[in-house]
Amino acid sequence: MYVQMLLAVLLIYIVGIWLFSVFRQMEYYLVLRMLRKTFYVIFVVGLGIGVIVGDLEPADWKLILQLAAVIVFIDISVLLTPSIMKIWNTEFQYGDFFKDTIQKNDAIQRNMVKKTNYMSYMLQQTTLPFEGEPVTLHQYLNIYAEQFGLSVFVYELGNSIEEGELRASIRSTLSTITNTYNIEELDTDDIAVMLFESEIVSLDGEDLMIIPAYPSSANMVLAVLHNQNGILLEVDAIHIANLVYLYDSFN
Repeated sequence: MYVQMLLAVLLIYIVGIWLFSVFRQMEYYLVLRMLRKTFYVIFVVGLGIGVIVGDLEPADWKLILQLAAVIVFIDISVLLTPSIMKIWNTEFQYGDFFKDTIQKNDAIQRNMVKKTNYMSYMLQQTTLPFEGEPVTLHQYLNIYAEQFGLSVFVYELGNSIEEGELRASIRSTLSTITNTYNIEELDTDDIAVMLFESEIVSLDGEDLMIIPAYPSSANMVLAVLHNQNGILLEVDAIHIANLVYLYDSFN
């Protein structure tokens, strides 16, 4: 009778976990380890109580082993999906994967909020950087970039040049960027077309973005945004492009 009661408690717990996984999937994977530990704790405590009250005895070791086998089977088949990483080593990585994913997404969301708030602050304080000594575009953009562990370098591609000359200047600047940042492979021609058409180019492997802008003070500006010790996001490129136009409106 006691064994049936213990199994009933474990069954109710498993059904509760299943319902939790259906309706709160992301939270489920985040606390999966704790749920598994609790499952085993209920089983072990249940066995201990059974021995103390006399419903289970050492002579029932075969039954206890069978129960343990059932518990392990339920853990593997219901709570986890095994990922076989090595032929003799089964690693269960669901919990870690989803926990890492959630934490990364949370970090990105927090950074986006901080960066958007700081951009709003810069817009509210628009005239301050231009009061007093002259500020270069490079210095102005780095006010934002350095706040988030990034760096910006600016290439101004001249004034009043023809389209063909501008395209050639973009390719030449890309070659300079390749050498400056030790980029091994860069499809200069395709990227030059993208930049000419005002597309932001993200080089994921290099943690670097190239941001084109067409302010009135120059035919084109290429801002290279590089991650130093922060998190580089697409919103950074958008903010840098907007700051280029904002700077141009004051000069």
